[in-house]
Amino acid sequence: NIGLDQFQIRYSVMFNSLFFLSLGGMSLIPVLMEERHVLYKQLGAGFFPPSAHTLAKAFVEIPQIFIEVVLHVTFVYWMSGLAPEVSRYLFFILVAFATNLAM
Repeated sequence: NIGLDQFQIRYSVMFNSLFFLSLGGMSLIPVLMEERHVLYKQLGAGFFPPSAHTLAKAFVEIPQIFIEVVLHVTFVYWMSGLAPEVSRYLFFILVAFATNLAM
């Protein structure tokens, strides 16, 4: 049983953690905007199908995102005193990873 203060603190930690991970991708937006012109040119010339570019980009980004999420969540989860259960820790990693992929 936790009080309202503990409840708010724990959910604030989780929200801020997910928000921090999501903001990490914001720095890539200018780079992606510059890449877009080259991509359209290559797609127009028929160099490769759009699905090949999407899959390649996803396969390259997934390991990087996973490492970033695991490192961040490991420190934040255990230092903030959330539930000391491995299943909940792994679930938080899964939620953070899915949230970061969606951004």
